[in-house]
Amino acid sequence: MRATCLRVATLFLIGVAQPLFPSKTLAADLLSGFSETRLASGLNPTAMVMAPDGRILIAEKNGKVRIFRNDSLVTIPMLSIAVDDFNERGLEGIVLDPSFEQNGYLYVYYTVPNNAHFNRLSRFQINGDLAIPGSETVLFEMDPLAAGIHNGGAMQFGNDGKLYVATGDGAYGAYAGDLVKTHGKVLRLNPDGTIPEDNPFYTQTTGKYRAIYARGLRNPFTMTKDPVTGRLFVNDVGREDWEEVNEILPGAHYGWQNIEGKRTSQPMPVAYQDPFYTYSHVMGCAVVGGSFYQPAQGQFPQEYVGKYFFGDYCNGSIRVLNPDNGQFVKVFATGINRLLLLLTGPDGSLYYIARGGLGDGSDQDNTGSNEGSLWKINYTGSGAPHVSVQPQPVLVPLGETTRFVIQASGAAPLQNQWEVNGLEVAGATHPAFDFPAVGIEDDGSLVRCRVWNDLGADTSQAAILSVTTNRRPVPRISLPLEFSTYAGGDTLHFEGSATDPESGPLPDSALTWKIDFYHEAHAHPGLMPVSGISSGTFVVPRVGELSEKVWYLVSLTATDPEGLKQTAYLDIKPRISTFRVETNPTGIPVNIDGLNVITPWEGTGVEGMERTIEPVATVEQPEGRLIFRNWENAGRETLRTYVLPGGVSKVEAWYSPLLYANGTGLTGSYYSNNWNNPLPDTGPVFRRIDSQISFDWGESSPDPIQISGNEFMVVWEGSILPYESEEVTFYTLADDGCQLYLDDQLVIDDWAPHRPTEREGKIHLEGGQKHSIRLVYFEYIGGAQIALSWSGERFSRELIPQSQLFPGVSDSSASLVMRPIYPSPADDFISVWFVAPAAQTLTWQLLGPSGRVVDRQRLQVTEGESLHFFDLRGYASGIYQVVVQDAQGKIYFQKIRKN
Repeated sequence: MRATCLRVATLFLIGVAQPLFPSKTLAADLLSGFSETRLASGLNPTAMVMAPDGRILIAEKNGKVRIFRNDSLVTIPMLSIAVDDFNERGLEGIVLDPSFEQNGYLYVYYTVPNNAHFNRLSRFQINGDLAIPGSETVLFEMDPLAAGIHNGGAMQFGNDGKLYVATGDGAYGAYAGDLVKTHGKVLRLNPDGTIPEDNPFYTQTTGKYRAIYARGLRNPFTMTKDPVTGRLFVNDVGREDWEEVNEILPGAHYGWQNIEGKRTSQPMPVAYQDPFYTYSHVMGCAVVGGSFYQPAQGQFPQEYVGKYFFGDYCNGSIRVLNPDNGQFVKVFATGINRLLLLLTGPDGSLYYIARGGLGDGSDQDNTGSNEGSLWKINYTGSGAPHVSVQPQPVLVPLGETTRFVIQASGAAPLQNQWEVNGLEVAGATHPAFDFPAVGIEDDGSLVRCRVWNDLGADTSQAAILSVTTNRRPVPRISLPLEFSTYAGGDTLHFEGSATDPESGPLPDSALTWKIDFYHEAHAHPGLMPVSGISSGTFVVPRVGELSEKVWYLVSLTATDPEGLKQTAYLDIKPRISTFRVETNPTGIPVNIDGLNVITPWEGTGVEGMERTIEPVATVEQPEGRLIFRNWENAGRETLRTYVLPGGVSKVEAWYSPLLYANGTGLTGSYYSNNWNNPLPDTGPVFRRIDSQISFDWGESSPDPIQISGNEFMVVWEGSILPYESEEVTFYTLADDGCQLYLDDQLVIDDWAPHRPTEREGKIHLEGGQKHSIRLVYFEYIGGAQIALSWSGERFSRELIPQSQLFPGVSDSSASLVMRPIYPSPADDFISVWFVAPAAQTLTWQLLGPSGRVVDRQRLQVTEGESLHFFDLRGYASGIYQVVVQDAQGKIYFQKIRKN
């Protein structure tokens, strides 16, 4: 009963009774033996947690944290903070400190208001049912948002005591894999907001980006921990085809924006991890909610213990997954009105929150209006009926028809019989009962429903029917005008009034405005309900939903002195633009707002909206490789943000051939020593020129006769010529360890024995200029593998080709001498004598017992003898290794024991 989505119209809700406590939430269809009870309604939910004392804390989008305890919703919020709740922004996540009973710490994730457009992690201290005023401590702030959607905000404390925070890509998928963006990640923090030094990217990044723990996520809506094993699962909402349940692992890349669902033929990013479980959009469209059923006190049958419960927002189901093998077990519940959240209580009950509908005459909406509800599922072992949703009292004008509704669970078939004042109503045998044309004599009637099956019966509470001779108020929208249209960035002016048939014009305090943004069959909040004004403005965002099948619904609700309501609606359609994306030459892949297409491509969208266009940096064609150069009449950055003008427009990317150099490779010096011993003064076993660095020697070695398969080293050195001036990312794949230097700058430091592991590092290189390069590799027992790749702002990842590598090694007949370290074992200090053929700069490294670098510095030595002291205070006892490189790249090792 609202304006049709394909035209502009104003209409009014008439002849519909308004409940005193309205709710449109729907009960679930449960498996036999389970029953549910609605605990609370009227919520605007985004997250929930359970306190150790059994209180359930519910985060609401508008910045409030509500408490459910003692079977009721506490009126006064525990916490109220100012938030930006445009679209999907707002208070997105809450979590309690593991020591909440002692310190009272509550962590919240919310969007900062006043056009700041970024998400913040803060900590508040709770005393009883209220937050202590002024107790907010800001712990961490995310990067600015590109749009109003995909905010993330799910949080969990791991069994390691660290705080894990999931962030969305902000509607820009390219950020998800970027190590200098907080978007599309799982972050790992200490409880005080500092960053653990053992985070997987700590040494590769700087500042707040050291908090990145995993990446490649789109919209990680919920995160759940198995309280027994500590495993973390994230439910990541997909886009086109697939929904994902991901197990979060350190350093893992989950593929977005180029991979959705399990990987098929797409390029594999570094440390890629397939989803733990996926399902297609045939089964749903948004994976939400998640809870491991590991209660302190079991209630459900044993088959459910240890299983993972998760839901889908669109089809309203709860499903069961086996976390041991990733196999789907069964559908547990269906028919939930926009399932959002799941939680397992210590008593074995399963709680869920349903988001519900808009509540203004449409059951197809998904907005920020207060239609959310909290439910509890228990195991009864019986299929006897249980009334889950009670009928609600209503206030009805004389002559209108009103509806009472109950919902019940139990074994089918269920039978219903409605009663009015204790008398059965003929034919009223359905869960919904329409009370026709109420008269004044019906005022005060008690309406209830009896439900039964072969296993038992239950009777609902009685609802009061209140009848009034008052008539509903009449709201009118004067602005926007009918047939108005909009573009991204426009300011919409709204204005209206209302008249009460009994008392005349109503004051502004009787008016409530709301603007919802629709996309086909669902909606997002635009302007949240605001009361007490007759006019205002709303700025249409330039970012968000990209389809042209969208519109805004303006609603004005009037409430008369007796509490009767009526709402007027107005649809506003967008102005549509057409734009073409071309390349010169044609036939090149381009990513447009996350979708891969081939040029030339033509599409439509809403005028004024921002679109992201990103052609591939390089493309292989029969005549050779082409590289992106620039946009027609625009810049050289591959990624382009394009605001759609009116009418028809075009953007074009220009490519040119990539010019190769004439390099022959790098000089490789092969040593028979392992990483524990210094290289002999006599030099390597042999040298050769390697055209590319890509070797997998398995259990063998480069020369099984001269070099042991378990203990050898290789130093490749020479120079490298980049294609052009840009930031270049280098990648190493090593089993065991390696270090990469460019222009004597350490770019990748992976000096420890391990299985095949990828590492990456970035450095700016000047085009047309050779840069020195040195790659040092060691093998220590087991497989031997090393590869060196690169990628740039305008070319995709590849093994560094021979054409860009040039040999060169500095050799000297006079070598540095590092005399034995004294004392060993050592206490607080050690001394090292060097004998150098000439003054030079040495690189000193101290490797801890685990093989990680714990100290690194440059040393200046003079010609002849020089003595240097090193402070070991603060280091734990154990075996350490000193690694020194001289100016010619030769490496020296010695072991020491620290007492």
